[in-house]
Amino acid sequence: MDTLQLNPKTGSVSEKVYLIGAHDYSKIFYVKLIQKYNLDVTVSKHLASSYGDRGEDVAKLTQYLKPLATGYSILEAEVIYAVRNEYAQKASDVLARRTRLAFLDVRQAYKALPRVVELMGKELNWSKERQAQEFKETETFLLTMGLQPKDIKK
Repeated sequence: MDTLQLNPKTGSVSEKVYLIGAHDYSKIFYVKLIQKYNLDVTVSKHLASSYGDRGEDVAKLTQYLKPLATGYSILEAEVIYAVRNEYAQKASDVLARRTRLAFLDVRQAYKALPRVVELMGKELNWSKERQAQEFKETETFLLTMGLQPKDIKK
Protein backbone atom coordinates (compact mmCIF):
# COMPACT_ATOMS: atom_id res chain seq x y z
CA MET A 1 0.00 0.00 0.00
CA ASP A 2 1.30 3.44 -0.89
CA THR A 3 1.87 5.83 1.95
CA LEU A 4 1.15 9.52 1.74
CA GLN A 5 4.21 11.64 1.43
CA LEU A 6 4.64 15.26 2.28
CA ASN A 7 5.27 17.50 -0.71
CA PRO A 8 8.42 19.41 0.30
CA LYS A 9 7.47 22.48 -1.77
CA THR A 10 3.87 22.93 -0.61
CA GLY A 11 3.83 21.04 2.68
CA SER A 12 0.72 19.23 1.49
CA VAL A 13 0.06 15.58 2.20
CA SER A 14 -3.28 15.46 0.43
CA GLU A 15 -2.68 17.23 -2.87
CA LYS A 16 -2.70 13.89 -4.71
CA VAL A 17 -5.56 12.36 -2.74
CA TYR A 18 -8.77 12.41 -4.75
CA LEU A 19 -12.09 13.18 -3.14
CA ILE A 20 -14.94 10.74 -3.73
CA GLY A 21 -16.30 11.49 -7.20
CA ALA A 22 -13.09 12.98 -8.55
CA HIS A 23 -11.45 9.90 -10.08
CA ASP A 24 -13.12 9.95 -13.51
CA TYR A 25 -14.42 13.51 -13.36
CA SER A 26 -13.63 16.17 -15.94
CA LYS A 27 -15.12 19.57 -16.71
CA ILE A 28 -17.19 17.99 -19.47
CA PHE A 29 -18.30 14.93 -17.49
CA TYR A 30 -21.88 16.25 -17.70
CA VAL A 31 -21.81 15.58 -21.47
CA LYS A 32 -21.38 11.86 -20.77
CA LEU A 33 -24.52 11.99 -18.60
CA ILE A 34 -26.47 13.71 -21.37
CA GLN A 35 -25.36 11.22 -23.98
CA LYS A 36 -25.75 8.07 -21.90
CA TYR A 37 -28.93 8.92 -19.94
CA ASN A 38 -30.58 11.51 -22.19
CA LEU A 39 -30.66 14.04 -19.36
CA ASP A 40 -31.41 17.72 -19.64
CA VAL A 41 -28.24 19.86 -19.71
CA THR A 42 -29.14 21.63 -16.46
CA VAL A 43 -29.82 18.35 -14.67
CA SER A 44 -26.64 16.71 -15.95
CA LYS A 45 -24.55 19.74 -14.94
CA HIS A 46 -26.17 19.61 -11.50
CA LEU A 47 -25.36 15.91 -11.07
CA ALA A 48 -21.79 16.36 -12.28
CA SER A 49 -21.10 19.36 -10.06
CA SER A 50 -22.82 17.84 -7.00
CA TYR A 51 -21.55 14.26 -7.25
CA GLY A 52 -18.57 14.31 -9.61
CA ASP A 53 -18.21 10.98 -11.38
CA ARG A 54 -20.71 9.54 -8.90
CA GLY A 55 -23.35 11.54 -10.77
CA GLU A 56 -23.58 8.53 -13.05
CA ASP A 57 -24.61 6.38 -10.07
CA VAL A 58 -27.48 8.79 -9.48
CA ALA A 59 -28.42 8.83 -13.17
CA LYS A 60 -28.53 5.02 -13.20
CA LEU A 61 -31.60 5.22 -10.95
CA THR A 62 -33.62 5.82 -14.11
CA GLN A 63 -37.06 5.23 -12.62
CA TYR A 64 -36.42 8.18 -10.27
CA LEU A 65 -35.21 10.81 -12.72
CA LYS A 66 -38.21 13.06 -12.05
CA PRO A 67 -37.62 16.47 -10.49
CA LEU A 68 -38.11 16.55 -6.73
CA ALA A 69 -39.06 20.23 -6.68
CA THR A 70 -40.41 22.75 -9.16
CA GLY A 71 -37.72 25.01 -10.58
CA TYR A 72 -34.75 22.96 -9.36
CA SER A 73 -32.58 20.29 -10.95
CA ILE A 74 -32.76 18.11 -7.84
CA LEU A 75 -34.04 14.63 -8.68
CA GLU A 76 -35.97 11.99 -6.78
CA ALA A 77 -33.00 9.73 -7.53
CA GLU A 78 -30.89 11.85 -5.19
CA VAL A 79 -33.09 10.78 -2.28
CA ILE A 80 -32.59 7.11 -3.16
CA TYR A 81 -28.85 7.65 -3.67
CA ALA A 82 -28.54 9.41 -0.29
CA VAL A 83 -30.22 6.50 1.48
CA ARG A 84 -28.33 3.75 -0.35
CA ASN A 85 -24.88 5.34 -0.55
CA GLU A 86 -24.64 8.13 2.01
CA TYR A 87 -26.50 6.50 4.91
CA ALA A 88 -29.22 9.17 5.05
CA GLN A 89 -31.82 8.19 7.65
CA LYS A 90 -33.86 11.39 8.08
CA ALA A 91 -35.89 13.42 5.60
CA SER A 92 -34.52 16.61 7.16
CA ASP A 93 -31.00 15.39 6.38
CA VAL A 94 -31.91 14.75 2.74
CA LEU A 95 -33.70 18.07 2.30
CA ALA A 96 -31.13 20.20 4.12
CA ARG A 97 -27.71 18.59 3.84
CA ARG A 98 -27.85 16.16 0.92
CA THR A 99 -29.87 18.17 -1.64
CA ARG A 100 -29.64 21.59 0.09
CA LEU A 101 -33.24 22.28 -1.00
CA ALA A 102 -34.26 23.48 2.48
CA PHE A 103 -31.58 26.16 2.20
CA LEU A 104 -32.44 27.09 -1.39
CA ASP A 105 -36.23 27.18 -1.09
CA VAL A 106 -37.90 26.05 2.12
CA ARG A 107 -41.39 26.15 0.56
CA GLN A 108 -40.31 23.80 -2.23
CA ALA A 109 -38.66 21.59 0.38
CA TYR A 110 -41.98 21.42 2.23
CA LYS A 111 -43.82 20.60 -0.99
CA ALA A 112 -41.27 17.83 -1.68
CA LEU A 113 -41.50 16.44 1.85
CA PRO A 114 -44.34 13.94 1.21
CA ARG A 115 -42.45 12.41 -1.73
CA VAL A 116 -39.16 12.35 0.19
CA VAL A 117 -40.85 10.52 3.08
CA GLU A 118 -42.53 8.14 0.63
CA LEU A 119 -39.25 7.32 -1.15
CA MET A 120 -37.29 6.96 2.07
CA GLY A 121 -40.08 4.92 3.64
CA LYS A 122 -39.94 2.45 0.79
CA GLU A 123 -36.13 2.23 0.90
CA LEU A 124 -35.93 1.94 4.68
CA ASN A 125 -39.06 -0.16 5.14
CA TRP A 126 -40.80 2.43 7.34
CA SER A 127 -44.28 1.73 8.69
CA LYS A 128 -47.05 4.26 8.03
CA GLU A 129 -46.62 5.42 11.64
CA ARG A 130 -42.89 5.95 11.14
CA GLN A 131 -43.55 7.87 7.92
CA ALA A 132 -46.06 10.12 9.72
CA GLN A 133 -43.54 10.73 12.51
CA GLU A 134 -40.82 11.58 9.99
CA PHE A 135 -43.12 13.99 8.17
CA LYS A 136 -44.03 15.79 11.41
CA GLU A 137 -40.41 15.97 12.62
CA THR A 138 -39.23 17.34 9.28
CA GLU A 139 -42.09 19.82 9.14
CA THR A 140 -40.97 21.13 12.55
CA PHE A 141 -37.38 21.29 11.28
CA LEU A 142 -38.45 23.27 8.19
CA LEU A 143 -40.09 25.84 10.48
CA THR A 144 -36.60 26.51 11.88
CA MET A 145 -35.40 27.01 8.29
CA GLY A 146 -37.89 29.79 7.64
CA LEU A 147 -41.05 27.95 6.65
CA GLN A 148 -44.01 30.01 7.80
CA PRO A 149 -46.82 28.36 9.81
CA LYS A 150 -49.27 29.70 7.21
CA ASP A 151 -47.50 27.55 4.58
CA ILE A 152 -48.28 24.34 6.45
CA LYS A 153 -51.18 22.37 5.04
CA LYS A 154 -53.74 21.36 7.65
